[in-house]
Amino acid sequence: MPTREEVREWSINLATNIHLAKPVVDIEPRPSANKWGITAVGQPLWFHNAGAERHTASESSHGITVSLDAERVETIYDTGEKTIHCAHSTPRPENADPRAQSPDCGYIYQHPGNYTLRMTEVWHVGWRSGDQSGVIVAKRSSSKPLKVNELIGVLTASGGR
Repeated sequence: MPTREEVREWSINLATNIHLAKPVVDIEPRPSANKWGITAVGQPLWFHNAGAERHTASESSHGITVSLDAERVETIYDTGEKTIHCAHSTPRPENADPRAQSPDCGYIYQHPGNYTLRMTEVWHVGWRSGDQSGVIVAKRSSSKPLKVNELIGVLTASGGR
């Protein structure tokens, strides 16, 4: 029979190795949807984290079962201009006004440039084994390049002049 310390060490090791999928950076409107492949300065972006918010697992060894319960508690976006902390996110409706801002998780770039948008999920992984339990913080990150430019409207004379 393993000691309490061995059970605790084994449980923590399982909790830190829980399989959490790599997050996917999802922004709307998608830069790939326009012919320039950019995001415009002043354009409201909606950040959405469509991944699972909870994950459970259990594993047994040496006659001991460890149960894990992981909950995503926050998603952090480093825009290159500012850091945004989001507890929730809402997908952007297809028919949304182009000027509409996300009600809970978004950003508006202020300056043109080549940015790397980095997304980090923060998980609280609770573990329990017999009469022992604890919580470990786990983080998963992903990033994508993002080109931000200014759009300039040009008025032209009608009638081909």
